[in-house]
Amino acid sequence: MNQYGLLKTLEITQQGTFMNGDKISEVTVKNFIRQSEYWNLTFKVEKTADHPGGLTIFGKDFGNHPQDIKFKFYYE
Repeated sequence: MNQYGLLKTLEITQQGTFMNGDKISEVTVKNFIRQSEYWNLTFKVEKTADHPGGLTIFGKDFGNHPQDIKFKFYYE
């Protein structure tokens, strides 16, 4: 059972997608079209990933970062 993890920050800007400040994708905010007032945020590990096998999402009462997932959306 996993109980330790790394706190990650994902940011999507006009310049691309960044994980903890490192660019990981060319996807920008322009790739997102607001089609409804709700969005689905999905976390997954592809079968072809370097380290397949699962993903653990921690919340405020578990793991070594006592916070829930935070989502903020700013668009101008």
